[in-house]
Parts: sequence; structure tokens; C-alpha cells
Amino acid sequence: DQTILIETSGGFVDVTSVVGGEIGGTQEAAEKATEYLADLDTFAGDFATAVNAQHALGFDLTGTAGGDVFSFTVGSEARSLEFSSAIYDDPMQWAFGATATSGVGDSTNLQSLIDIESSQLFSGGTQTSGQFLGSLLSTVASDTARATTDASQLAAHNSDLEGLMKSLTSVDLDQEATSLIEFQAAYQASAKVIRAADELLQSLMAVV
Repeated sequence: DQTILIETSGGFVDVTSVVGGEIGGTQEAAEKATEYLADLDTFAGDFATAVNAQHALGFDLTGTAGGDVFSFTVGSEARSLEFSSAIYDDPMQWAFGATATSGVGDSTNLQSLIDIESSQLFSGGTQTSGQFLGSLLSTVASDTARATTDASQLAAHNSDLEGLMKSLTSVDLDQEATSLIEFQAAYQASAKVIRAADELLQSLMAVV
């Protein structure tokens, strides 16, 4: 979790919920990612627990009950999920048999482990593992597409606003050139009037 603070003379003000712009967008993206990870943690924990529970009901070739196939840390299941190193190093510890006296070829518990994939164990007993992961992927894709569309629309809106601001505050070179010509013509006309008045005054002085 991230908190955005503004330092003031009296301490700090929490503006996490009201900040916008690039920082606000980054904050929102982080919150979304946290939601996805929470769903994935729930899935990983439920899946590992179901596999471990079913494996414990079976027996390996030595007649020993199955141990945990997966281990994880509560609260960070997806990131901490690990496969049993004991089973990895010694496949004979797979508890595929139905009883302690099961011999080679008894795959009763193996089939039960396989059936977990098609069992509705997720989302409150309404989805299989494949359906849950597909739904999560669809949500991420949908949110990403919506965010991309929103970003494009807001960028276009921002561009329009910038154009409007420039039209209101920037200098129009064509208009300035026209005004300059008008001022120049007015100056020349004024100069002619002054010269004519001067000549007329000179003529009157000569008569007098």
C-alpha cells in the first residue's frame, strides 16, 4: 500500500484519495494490481489446500500416507507457493494408492487428484480452476483495455484544451502583420497631413 503526503509547516497532509494526474494514475494502477494479486492469492491457497488434502488421503508404495504437495505462506500464497522438495527428489512419495496395502498400478487417488482440476472449488464453489483463472485474466484484459481507451480519450481532450488555450493566449502573426500595416499607413497619412499643413502655413507667412 502506498500513501501520498504533502508536507506543510504543521506536518503532513494525506492526499492519497484526491491526487490526480500521472501520480494518481500510478496509484490507481497499483491498487488494481493489489486486487488482482489478492484474487490470485486466494486461488493459490485454495488450490494448494485441496491438493494437499486429497494427497493426504492416499498412500505411497511404502504404505505411508501422503504428505503435503505444496507449501505456502498465508497472506502471500501466490508468491510463496512451492512444490514439495521431498516429492521432487523422490517420486516414490507420491501417494497414488487408495490403501496402505495398494500395490503398483493403483491410481485411485491419482485420479482424485486429477479430478480437482474440474471440480468447482473456487469463487464460492461456482468455478473450476480453469474458469477462475480465465475469469481473472478476462478481468485484467478488460480493465487494461478500458484504461487504454480512457487514456486516449483524455489525451485528445487535453490536446483540445491546449489548443484552445493557445488560441486565447498566443500571438496571431497574421493579425499582428495586418495591424502593423494599418499602423504604418496611418503614420504615413498623418505625416502627409502635417507636411501639407506646414506648407500651407509657409505660404500664408509668405503672403503676410
